[in-house]
Amino acid sequence: MTKPVTNHTLKVRELEKVYHTRMGPFIAVNKVSLDIADGEVLAIVGESGCGKSTLSRLLIGLDQADGGEIRFNDRVLYRASDAHASHRNDGIAIVFQDPFSSLNPKMRVVDLVAEAFRPTKLSAIKGWRGRRVTRRKRVVEYLNLVGLDETHLDRFPHEFSGGQLQRIALARALAQEPGLLILDEPTAALDVSVQAQILMLLKELQQRLALSMVFISHNLGSVAFIADRIMVMYLGHRVEAGPTRKVLDHTRHHYTRALIEAVPSINPHRKRRVSTLVPRGSILRPASRSCVFADRCPAATDDCRQHAPSFTEGPGGHGFACFHPLSETQP
Repeated sequence: MTKPVTNHTLKVRELEKVYHTRMGPFIAVNKVSLDIADGEVLAIVGESGCGKSTLSRLLIGLDQADGGEIRFNDRVLYRASDAHASHRNDGIAIVFQDPFSSLNPKMRVVDLVAEAFRPTKLSAIKGWRGRRVTRRKRVVEYLNLVGLDETHLDRFPHEFSGGQLQRIALARALAQEPGLLILDEPTAALDVSVQAQILMLLKELQQRLALSMVFISHNLGSVAFIADRIMVMYLGHRVEAGPTRKVLDHTRHHYTRALIEAVPSINPHRKRRVSTLVPRGSILRPASRSCVFADRCPAATDDCRQHAPSFTEGPGGHGFACFHPLSETQP
């Protein structure tokens, strides 16, 4: 029996980003590889400073990578071996964490959303009146997708709540007709009740439009709700990745287990474990030949401090980088 072919919206291989500081080079993204299938949601999780947002900026071309390759819909966007390699791609859209700073306060909603239209979208319509009417109608279509209506067209950003602004930012991203939507912690700046509304909206849009998404977050509760697959990052490294339920229910890496144990629970009968991790230092050290997590890992040995484990992918696409992984049956 032949294995079904999976079409991938995005393929990333050995992507790397190095920042040069007064203390020397610091690798923010260290040879990260990932695949996103058509219509799939990949969540990237980890602590602040793990490289999540840097990776998203590399994918959309806001920052230039220093190594690796990015393919989008079988087209090479970036390859380190190409001279002067860089990309700007209209097939990938991004929604940033803070809607207040990502929207121009001097522009009305109709202009904010229509700004994302492709140049050919209205060019076939003759006359400025016809283009203006069609432009407003199409903006309303995108606003309707995110739960807003035409009464919001001529208002300014300061007249909206945080949740409404994030919906406008999402409408603007959808107006680009992207094949991949990157969501960089889209609910982090919102109230808890509004977070739930935005997550429900994203889930509905993903199913309705069959969009491929990269969902960046440190909230495992949100990730468990929306993501098909998870990639866990620590100091620029991919330490564990796989289907959502496999990663959360059969965790193999000690850092992933620590993230799960840190999630608060309202269940009074759930006994919360005390984390055995050593606190992370305030100064991020540059990459070395040792395991990047060795200084904090309760299972670290001399071998971990002298060599870096390779990323090993097992059955079902569940992979991890650890010399002493947790047992799959360990509660």
